[in-house]
Amino acid sequence: IGKEVPSEYCIQKETNTAIIEMAKASGLQMLPEKLRDPMKTTSYGTGQLILDAVKNDIKKIILFIGGSATNDIGVGMLEALGYKYYNSKNERVIGLVENIETIIRIDNPKIMEKLKEVSFVVACDVSNTLLGPDGATYSYGKQKGANNNQLDILEKCLKHFSDVAKKHNTVDYTKSEGAGAAGGVGFSAMSFLDAEFQSGFKLIEKLIGLKNKIRQNNYDLIITGEGSIDKQTSNGKLIMHLGKIGKKYSIPVIAFGGIVKEKLQDLNLPGITRLKQISPDGCDLSSAIQ
Repeated sequence: IGKEVPSEYCIQKETNTAIIEMAKASGLQMLPEKLRDPMKTTSYGTGQLILDAVKNDIKKIILFIGGSATNDIGVGMLEALGYKYYNSKNERVIGLVENIETIIRIDNPKIMEKLKEVSFVVACDVSNTLLGPDGATYSYGKQKGANNNQLDILEKCLKHFSDVAKKHNTVDYTKSEGAGAAGGVGFSAMSFLDAEFQSGFKLIEKLIGLKNKIRQNNYDLIITGEGSIDKQTSNGKLIMHLGKIGKKYSIPVIAFGGIVKEKLQDLNLPGITRLKQISPDGCDLSSAIQ
C-alpha cells in the first residue's frame, strides 16, 4: 500500500548469496484484515531488497515468495529495480495495479548489466500457473482482500502485462509452474530476471537434509500444520510434501489447521492420515489468530 516498513535479508558470505523473503517486505501478515486490498498493495518493497543486494555485488539471490499480500504481477518489484513503464502517449506510468492496463512498453533499468551478473532462484510452495481458474488471481486473490469484481479486473491486468512482457522476452512463462505464485511475481521474476523456479520445500529440505533425518530416526509419527487447510494445500504446500515423505517411509502424518475447510478424502494429499482443526467452529479469523 506504499507504506514504509523495516525489513531485512540474509547474506551467506561463503557463497556470496542473498536470501530474501518477500513476506518481509510485501507480506500479507503485515496488514490488518481491513487494509488488505490487492488493488493497492505493491511488490515494490521486495524490489528494494533485491536492488540493495545487487548493489552490494551479490552474485546469487534466492527469493522466497510465499505469503505475499500482492497481486501486481511484480510491476512494483521491477520498478524498484529501475524498469520503466510507458503508455500509448509515451508517458511514464507508475507501476501500480490501477495503471497496468495502460502499459504498452517496458524499458530496461540502468543496472541491467549488473542484473545479468546475478543468478536468481525463485522459491515457493505453490505451483500455479499465471492465469485462469487455477492461476494467481482466482486461487489467492480473495484471501488477499479482493471481491469478485476485483478478481476479474486483476485477472485482466495480469493478462495484459503478460502480453506486453512477451515483447520483452521471447519466452512465454504464463503457463510455467510457479508463474502464478505471489500474485504473479513468479512470472515477472522468470521473464525479466531469468529466475529459475524451485519448490521452496525441496530447497529447504535439501539444505537441512530432512528426508535423511526422518529415515535415520525411525519416527513413529509426523505432525505438521497450516493456517488454512483447503484445496490450495494440494498445490505443493508443506503438508502435501510431508505427506509424501510419510507415505514413502510408512510413517503416519497428522496435519493440524487453524481452519480445515475440506474433508481429507476431497483433497489430493497422499500420506496424510488425519486432519484436525484447532480453532473452535464459528470462531472468526482475528480471534483465532489471537
